Amino acid sequence: MTHSGREVIFVIDDRVPHVDVGVGDPRAALLGRCLVMLRPEAHIVWCAVSDENAEKYSPPLEAIGIEVLAGNVEETLMRRAGEAGVVIVSRPSNFAMFRSIIDCYQPQAVRIYDAESLFYRRSMLEAMVTQQYQTEKRAGAEIAAEAEAVFWADGVLAIAEDVVEFAKTIHPEVVTGLCSYAVSPPIEVPSFEERRDLVFFGGFRAGPGGPNEDAAMIAAEEIAPLIGRPLVIAGAGPTPRVKNLESSTVSVVGRVDDSVAYLAGFRVNLCPLRFGSGLKLRLVDAAAAGTPSVMTACAAENLGLDDNLTEILVADSVSEQAEKAIALLNDASLWQSASDSLRLLAEERFSNRVFESSLEKFLRALGV
Repeated sequence: MTHSGREVIFVIDDRVPHVDVGVGDPRAALLGRCLVMLRPEAHIVWCAVSDENAEKYSPPLEAIGIEVLAGNVEETLMRRAGEAGVVIVSRPSNFAMFRSIIDCYQPQAVRIYDAESLFYRRSMLEAMVTQQYQTEKRAGAEIAAEAEAVFWADGVLAIAEDVVEFAKTIHPEVVTGLCSYAVSPPIEVPSFEERRDLVFFGGFRAGPGGPNEDAAMIAAEEIAPLIGRPLVIAGAGPTPRVKNLESSTVSVVGRVDDSVAYLAGFRVNLCPLRFGSGLKLRLVDAAAAGTPSVMTACAAENLGLDDNLTEILVADSVSEQAEKAIALLNDASLWQSASDSLRLLAEERFSNRVFESSLEKFLRALGV
């Protein structure tokens, strides 16, 4: 269980974290960095199922001492049998794929399931929206895999309170740790007067039919016309449907280098998400930037909004979302109150200090 005398921690995830495209990857990279900081004596091995863009995204992890192995996870676990002191598995698909290999070749390891979302909840909401049987069937398979992963694990690393509740329902004795996300605020926060109108921010890695494509279409075709202000759609990998939204009033800009700094340039972020689960990291980025996000209840899930912010920002109908956005665009006092409250929320719930403290407490509880 050592690598040159050091405890070995295997982290199994879909890919080397694509930190600039969203969909949970910024949190994955954060987890890697914090493991290095909190357990400097350990040797961390990042086992990526896919080798997509590994050459681009591996160097920052390797620079802090993480060994990156992209592709051939099964072969790695077999070849380095008995080496792991800890195995962290993220996402139900990876658990289902590698559980038997871990049990066979790394039985001595402390087993951690990193639940960065409840995937079955997203699929259930999507099934309600699309009325597609296959999506409902997928939800059933996902909840079975997620429940099995929780029951298998010694500890569950949870992105949000609903994951902790799910884990404790399945396995009351399992150790849980609430490690959501951390974001650093911009050095300077632009004022109301210094900001532009509307933005929709979100990555499109899920592709055509994904939750962000669906939400971007609603923002551009239904909400923005009611508001009567220009809309910018930003986020990596816009789909063909999103690109086709480009017009005299809608700009599609794709990936941006610094999401927090970019969001700080707008008065209002639109997030009419109809299906999804977990914590929407871009809304944490927007909060740190002091940018109010007008959002659905689905989007607001796990963000920790108080009653006042919920009243100002959350609505499910298109017309109500437009009304709330118009109020924030035109009322500097209302906007400032929401902006200040969101920045405080980000500081209290989503700081590096909070994430690191929660992860340390979780690791100690597992004896790691």
